[in-house]
Amino acid sequence: MNAKWNPVRFDTHPERLAQRTDELPAVDMFVTTADPKLEPPVVTVNTVLSLLALDYPAGKLSCYVSDDGCSAVTCYALREAAEFAKLWVPFCEKHGVKVRAPFVYFSPGGSVELGGGHVRDDDDAEFLRALHW
Repeated sequence: MNAKWNPVRFDTHPERLAQRTDELPAVDMFVTTADPKLEPPVVTVNTVLSLLALDYPAGKLSCYVSDDGCSAVTCYALREAAEFAKLWVPFCEKHGVKVRAPFVYFSPGGSVELGGGHVRDDDDAEFLRALHW
């Protein structure tokens, strides 16, 4: 067997992309979640916020969340994230924040720490009823 290695070099030019935004395809991003105990809502929220903060034309990027567990706490967390995104995305653009994942930006030293405390379902329901229902 004869194998010959041919190194390939790819050059990227992100500054050229801004000139060609009309050629970019529409992109749909799907975020799935099921159980808020196994996958805390903060993980889902950080994923959605990171997607919303992408440097991509807003009219060509859609983000959908599928919650198979129908968790009220995930719904509430996403509603709060939508309000936060109204501040976060312009902040990122104004200050040139490159890593736009909020949990990285706000964690000390940029480390990814989510914490281990999970809230029980009965506490979640009472908390949400007190806030919105």
